Amino acid sequence: MKNLSILTMIFYLFLSISAVKGQEIIEDLDGSREDFKIFLEDFSKVEKFQKSRVKFPFEDCTTSDFHLIKCVETEPSDWHYLKLLPELNPPLSIINIYDNFDLEVKNSGERVLAFEANDTNVCAYYYFKLIKDKWYLIRRVTCADE
Repeated sequence: MKNLSILTMIFYLFLSISAVKGQEIIEDLDGSREDFKIFLEDFSKVEKFQKSRVKFPFEDCTTSDFHLIKCVETEPSDWHYLKLLPELNPPLSIINIYDNFDLEVKNSGERVLAFEANDTNVCAYYYFKLIKDKWYLIRRVTCADE
């Protein structure tokens, strides 16, 4: 009977590992994980805070027709403040597209802020990653017309 219990536990452990293989699962057991929307507002408003939340060397890439043209690494001394959200009263509402009916997004620890213009090749994608419960900008990709 003891062997059956051990085999059952190993089976459930194997199923659990298989279910999350290839996915980054981030648990927020103590509620210390930074809220992305609040972070983004602060990141857009406070220049000093923004620079402290960019992962350097920062990768700034350009694409054309979804093909990478070039990437340049930026160091802290070359950083230029990005005003990602306009200052409005009341503050700008961020439009969300959720991936389930519970109005949640996957707990991946990654977010992409995308600015896209219809019918043109104008775009900018800002890639953010959760590192030790804090959000950081790690890359920007912009589109270029050839």
